[in-house]
Amino acid sequence: MKNIKMVLATISMVLLSGCADDKPSDVLTAEKVQPYAEQSLVKGLELTDFKRDNGWVDTESPNRYKVQYVFNYRLTKPLPEIALQGAQDFMAEYDASQKKNSGLIGGLNALNESMQLSITANEWIRNQGDQFAKRRDDFLSKCQPCVVYWNQSGSEQDVSARRYAFVMAWSNLERLGFKDEAKTGAKVPRTAWAAFIKTEKGWKAAS
Repeated sequence: MKNIKMVLATISMVLLSGCADDKPSDVLTAEKVQPYAEQSLVKGLELTDFKRDNGWVDTESPNRYKVQYVFNYRLTKPLPEIALQGAQDFMAEYDASQKKNSGLIGGLNALNESMQLSITANEWIRNQGDQFAKRRDDFLSKCQPCVVYWNQSGSEQDVSARRYAFVMAWSNLERLGFKDEAKTGAKVPRTAWAAFIKTEKGWKAAS
């Protein structure tokens, strides 16, 4: 009788241990998922309300478990100012890249960067048709430094590059879910996930 009780106790401990370890911990999952959640952050945005939302066993691999987090991106200052900051940062990198490129290969790389910038920006502008000009003026009017930046004089190439950089930063904010009328403190919901595998030594992030 005593041996039976010991066996039952052992089985109970194993079962309880298995239940407690049937999915990866919050500490492990948060550490892995948060960098993914932060990937699209730019200056002027902050990540808030980061929490575990759901998890499920991978139907194609029973030892693989996926965990999803929900969170928000929040504006810490007016949207046009964030677009301006993004444009200025981009231009600083762009100018440094242009100066670094020298010789035939460097010149071709610089030309390629310039063309790619103009193609991407012009596509976003073109997709809006006749509405873009009014939308641009409305957006700029909310930020006097943005107006100064847009109208700053220079060579045709410099002016175009500067404006294209602003358009790229603005379109990125739109892609993230922010509307032009969004105010400081506005949030957009987002999700991120990562996969984990169960090993003899416990759960670990899948490569």
